[in-house]
Formats: sequence, structure tokens, C-alpha cells
Amino acid sequence: MGKLKNALFALALIAVTLAPAAGLAGGLSDDPTDRLSTIPHDPAMAEAVSASDLSLVAVTHDGWQETLPTFARLKLYEMTGRKSIHGQEPVYSILSMIYAPHEWRDAAFIPIE
Repeated sequence: MGKLKNALFALALIAVTLAPAAGLAGGLSDDPTDRLSTIPHDPAMAEAVSASDLSLVAVTHDGWQETLPTFARLKLYEMTGRKSIHGQEPVYSILSMIYAPHEWRDAAFIPIE
């Protein structure tokens, strides 16, 4: 439990560190009929995540050590069954979920049959 708490703290710290460079705007689509309009997207933060060297960040979760991109891909796939959400990088999506959970509250990204 302590390792998970440390990993989540590290992810939150990374998100807070990237936030000033990225801005805080959510950037949702205005079309309420578009299912993907509920997916938060901040192009500036996405660019900051892409430009950063987050591939060097190690995450320990459930007894496994992996890089942040691997952790993000696995967790995103576990939640959605997809490799990405709306073409976003998994690291950006996961950090956005951690940093701005209020924007993801109504997002339609979990498949329901």
C-alpha cells in the first residue's frame, strides 16, 4: 500500500510540475451528441507531456516495477480495453485523470455493453 501511495504521489507531483507549462484549460468539444466530446483534452499539456522525459520515471504498482509509459498503457487498457483514448498518449490521459479528476467525472471512456 505504501508503494502505491508513493507512486501516486510521484504521478501527482509530475502533473503539478507540468501544469504551469501546459495551462489548465480542459478543451471539451461543443457538440453534445459527440460521445468523445466528454473526453477532456488540453493540447498544451499533451504537448508538455510529449516533450518531457517521463519515460525515465519508474512506477512500482502491485509488486511490479515499470516505467510510467508502461504503467499508463496497462492501466488505460485495463479501464477501457483500448490502447488510447481519442488518440491521446496514455501517459497524458492517466496524468490528466490524476490531476483533473473533475474533468473526467462525466467522460464516456469506459465501454459498457
